[in-house]
Amino acid sequence: MWLRILAAAGTIGFLSLSLTIGTVAVGVPMPNASTTPKPTVKATGGRATGRVSWVRSDKGPAFGSKRRQQQAEAERRLMDAIVRCLEMYEEQCLLLDSTDLRLVLDYEEASSIAQSLVVQLDLPDPTPHFGPDPKVNEWKMLAVGFPIWLWTGGPRTLSATETSSGVTFNLTARWRSTTFTMGDGRTVTCTAMTKYSNSVKPGSASPNCGYVYTNPSLPGGSYTVRATTNWDVAWSALGYSGVLPATHSGSRLLPIGELSALNR
Repeated sequence: MWLRILAAAGTIGFLSLSLTIGTVAVGVPMPNASTTPKPTVKATGGRATGRVSWVRSDKGPAFGSKRRQQQAEAERRLMDAIVRCLEMYEEQCLLLDSTDLRLVLDYEEASSIAQSLVVQLDLPDPTPHFGPDPKVNEWKMLAVGFPIWLWTGGPRTLSATETSSGVTFNLTARWRSTTFTMGDGRTVTCTAMTKYSNSVKPGSASPNCGYVYTNPSLPGGSYTVRATTNWDVAWSALGYSGVLPATHSGSRLLPIGELSALNR
């Protein structure tokens, strides 16, 4: 949301400028632009950043009389700070606190920023794994009617802290399930997965995530198995919070043959 404050300078017009503060834009009068240097406002954490630029459009006031009063007070504090900044022409002179930021950044906007950050999360590799691994037998394939264990690797929970528009977001992603598209027109969705190991008795089915093919892919080729991991990402910032869905996909070829072919 763009917050815009305008003030007249003298009786013969004024030059209107805006200072962009993350998602906040504040317009203020500028003395003689041809002779007065433009201040640069820098920031770390809660400080504003960027050069003074032209005023941008606004989206209108917040709803609710109490919120309007709070926003008006925040606007007053921002205006006072910017006027002091312009008068002193110091490089670092504007400080925003979290209360002011909350008044100019509503839940929908915070949620929208969170969505963009969720897309950038480095979720674990979703490439599907098969047990037993077809690469370790001499035929380099698995067989029709043979129980196959399915899983994806990586942690089931991860956390990250990201900063956008001058606001720090805390993100926690929790794995919910993995959907395997088996390449033969069927899918398997698992909310728990067990990794196959050499201690497993041959021919044993997975206790929670497995599949059995009924038709071979050979000699025509291999099935393309696609795994999509499904995540719930909890976010919080400026007292706001929510949960957003996220997915990550990977694929792998899996050759499936007939048992009778192995016996020839």
